[in-house]
Amino acid sequence: MTLGLRQRVLLLWLSALLLAGLAIATAGWLREAQWQQQLDQAAQMPLRQAWASADRQWRRALADVLDAVQKIGPLPADEAGLRAHLVAAVPVGCDCLLEVYDARQQRVALSSAAPGLAPLLDGVALAALARGQQGDSAGVRLRDSASEALGGPVLAVLARPLGDGRVLAIGADLRPWMRHLEVMLGSPVGLLSPRGLLLSGVPAPSTQYVQLALPAPGAASARPAAWLRSARPMPASVPPTGWTPWLLLAAVGAVFAAALALALRRFMGPLLRPVALLEALAEGRLQATAEDPDMLAGHEAARLARAAERLRTELRALDALRDERQRVAAQQARLMRRQMRQLAGMLDADGRQEIMGQLSDEGTQGLGDDGQPQLVRLASLLGRLTSMVGRQHTRVLELLRELHESVATREQFASLQQELAIARQMQQAILPRGAPPLAQVSIDATMIPAREVGGDFYDWFALDEHRLALVVADVSGKGVPAAFFMAVTRTLLRSTVAFVDDPAEAMARLNDGLAADNEQTMFVTLFYAVLDTRSGVLDHVNAGHNPPLLRRADGSVQWLARGRNPALGAFEGMAFCADQVTLAPGDGLLLYTDGVTEAHSADGLLFGEQALVQALQGDGASPVPSVVAAVRAFEAGAPQADDITCVWVRRG
Repeated sequence: MTLGLRQRVLLLWLSALLLAGLAIATAGWLREAQWQQQLDQAAQMPLRQAWASADRQWRRALADVLDAVQKIGPLPADEAGLRAHLVAAVPVGCDCLLEVYDARQQRVALSSAAPGLAPLLDGVALAALARGQQGDSAGVRLRDSASEALGGPVLAVLARPLGDGRVLAIGADLRPWMRHLEVMLGSPVGLLSPRGLLLSGVPAPSTQYVQLALPAPGAASARPAAWLRSARPMPASVPPTGWTPWLLLAAVGAVFAAALALALRRFMGPLLRPVALLEALAEGRLQATAEDPDMLAGHEAARLARAAERLRTELRALDALRDERQRVAAQQARLMRRQMRQLAGMLDADGRQEIMGQLSDEGTQGLGDDGQPQLVRLASLLGRLTSMVGRQHTRVLELLRELHESVATREQFASLQQELAIARQMQQAILPRGAPPLAQVSIDATMIPAREVGGDFYDWFALDEHRLALVVADVSGKGVPAAFFMAVTRTLLRSTVAFVDDPAEAMARLNDGLAADNEQTMFVTLFYAVLDTRSGVLDHVNAGHNPPLLRRADGSVQWLARGRNPALGAFEGMAFCADQVTLAPGDGLLLYTDGVTEAHSADGLLFGEQALVQALQGDGASPVPSVVAAVRAFEAGAPQADDITCVWVRRG
């Protein structure tokens, strides 16, 4: 059911009144709750103060006994001597129990010979003392049925670490200090278990009481070991009642509701007649009229009625304009069909037949068969016709463009092949050729790129008259980008080692130089070594590269230590470490890239490290040709997957 304006306004007012009432009630409830909380805290304060006084007294009394135990002398280590020491330390007339616990949290001695006495400290308290707690730990301990021989149901317990892993504890009846509480409070005090069972004293009334939680010694949880309960003191004042705001709110609401009902009846009645006229106009009854607006003079309904009359006049004018526009639209449709028939003659046979068939199906009425305005249907058909003409024109242009691009592509391909050939020649030119600069060493090397240019490179050069630098590297990726990064790496390497003798430090600086502004996130694996031709000592750094193979003069083959360093260029600030090996006269070292061990056969198998070891075994001649021949035989005509680089270094 739809509510009228009057009902909606009344409902809105009642909602506001309800919200105001809820706000007043919530404020009153919060005020009473705050007052009750303050009252509870004030009622509990005497009990807290009295217990604090009694707590200090029994702690002091038990601490004096523990001090007396320690003053007698060091506690013996054996159980019999320890028990005799405790018995001698118990004061005359003191109803208390002394216990000692070892580092394993086991009770090893106590001052009483009564059987079945439960320990004063549990595992929680001992664990807290073992975690490094310094000083005494106090609390209360409930007695079980087997412990009734030594006093009341609740003991005051004080524990003290002795520094050697052992703990000294004392327990005494808590009831004497409860009597001290009753004297201070002037009312009975009861001692209850955690579940509310009365253990000692006189119970307080069931409703008018306050209680205080007593912890266990060393307890870390919030669960109390026992409760103290005392009679609740009478409050000094009574909280004010909250009925006055409610009565005031009810009186104001009743008066306002009556005034609102009279106002709605007086002022909203005349609005119904203009509303009825607007409903008639909305249903299309343009001949309907409203009452004389002058009868509603002095009321907002008069303006609404005059506006409804103007709306009726405008709607009738719009109705006449719609008929005129339909006649004009029919004339425009006939003109559009004639022009579209002429444009369809430019299409191919299939497209022309499709468009002509749809134009002949168009009716001469203002609406098509599907109720859609005729101009809209013609506009849609014109869009399709334009699209078909455009596609036909585009096909012709594409054929012409493809013909032109074919000619240009052949010219660019020939130019690119020439430029790549020049780049290959330039890359091969920067690789070292001929004998090394130091006569005590012989070198044989080859680099076969997988494409016109590659990312592998090798190099050797003299650092001084006795030291020879050796380099083999593999840049991530292939082609022109890898070749550029290879050239940058070679240039930075030569400029770095010219000023830094330590291979590890040189690689760290080279890594920082390559990682700076490396937007393409390329990296290079590199093996760098410095050979001292006098001693044969080879200091080398393997930055993520394949481990070289060392062939001794007797023909035995071994791997150098695998790389412990990251690849170069990935991250700045990386530290590198170097290794060392000695080459005897006749020993040779094979440096290579992963294009050798990861060469693929026609069925997808890898060449592998074992095949490389077999190709290296032989006499003292250079194994580079045999390694390349073995890889080619393994590929068996399969396309080369990566650059192949081999460098053989032999000490004479």
